Amino acid sequence: MLFRSLLTKGAAESDTPLLNYLTAARAAQAQGDRQRRDGWLKMARDSDSGAENAVLLTQAELQIAAGENQAARKTLDQIRSSQPNHPQALKLVGELLYSEQDWSALTDLLPQLRRAKNLPARQLDEWTIEAFAAQLAAPNLDIDSINAWWNQLPRALRKHERLLRARIRALIAGNNTELAATAICKALKSEWD
Repeated sequence: MLFRSLLTKGAAESDTPLLNYLTAARAAQAQGDRQRRDGWLKMARDSDSGAENAVLLTQAELQIAAGENQAARKTLDQIRSSQPNHPQALKLVGELLYSEQDWSALTDLLPQLRRAKNLPARQLDEWTIEAFAAQLAAPNLDIDSINAWWNQLPRALRKHERLLRARIRALIAGNNTELAATAICKALKSEWD
């Protein structure tokens, strides 16, 4: 208790109390003390009203790391209500949706993530492949739905083996065997598999 009191006093009197509070919140989480973590986050919020997003982003990161996905979603919604295209918030929402395998929501978010340009292209491609492959694997897709999903894909990924297979399977499942055969022939011309 004495250590906590000294740390709180030291953080408040330092040149960078916000940074100290956020660091203390991370340390509390590392020790498994969520209540103390939340206390440090509250102190950080109270120390600098202009740093609300920094505190909320840290809070969301810590909530995701602790598996508190629903709380993290609410935290990120607070940021996105005033700044819907906040790059770091978008990135964290993407990570959350990917970890939850919420492919529909991730598919909707992907265009914003690409415009934000704060994720490596490789990671965005991986998320896109996972999300669209899952969408194309949905049962009872009609040809219009298959085409709509396919046309949303970035052109460079339309040649990806996993996505081609998902599209062909969707076409076959929807009794569009002629289109599936055409897609197979076209794919084989560019790369034998």
